[in-house]
Amino acid sequence: MTGLADLVRLRVQLRDVKPTAWRRVVIPATIRLDRLHRVVQAAMGWEDAHLWSFHLHGVDYGPETGRNPSVPFAQFRLRPGERFTCVYDFGDWWEHEVRVEAATPADARGFVPRCVGGNGTCPPEDCGGPAGYAEQVGEALGLSASLDLADFAEFGRDLLAAKESGDWSPITNPDRLDDLDRIVRRSQRRLRFTEPFSKGAANDRLHALAGAEQETDP
Repeated sequence: MTGLADLVRLRVQLRDVKPTAWRRVVIPATIRLDRLHRVVQAAMGWEDAHLWSFHLHGVDYGPETGRNPSVPFAQFRLRPGERFTCVYDFGDWWEHEVRVEAATPADARGFVPRCVGGNGTCPPEDCGGPAGYAEQVGEALGLSASLDLADFAEFGRDLLAAKESGDWSPITNPDRLDDLDRIVRRSQRRLRFTEPFSKGAANDRLHALAGAEQETDP
């Protein structure tokens, strides 16, 4: 996927999603749109399990809708500052705004495609699109999170008191332990919405993608 072509830096941002999720990627200008789609998937953290399409210069390109996406990105001659969109999952309708930031000479020091920046968590698959995701975020990080934190604090105080008194019955009560188990499970699910962006993890996925494509190239 590298070659000797010039490189293009893109900023990919998921629209209508809070907290904001975006990635900055460097790609070879000669990359095909179908491969650029896989770069977006890997950089964002999607699972590539649904249909997709690009919209450039008023035309749709995709495997099931629009024109054949096996065309080189360079043929569109996009300049820094120009934008286009990529939609993933026509049911949930995740729309990514892609902005061309810069075009640079080829750099032999780094592999491409590569992720050079980003922020925010990619939503889970099949969660109902931006509206469904917003509802999940609200449920995960809203009042219930504050209540669970208060319950954790209370359990911690009771644990210290039990250690001091030697009476463990208040915290070994089966109902209390069941409540604690539910709180822990809810807190673990919340990690999905608060996990920080990892450039290393994004590049691991891009490395794996490049390796898989080299194996399938003629």
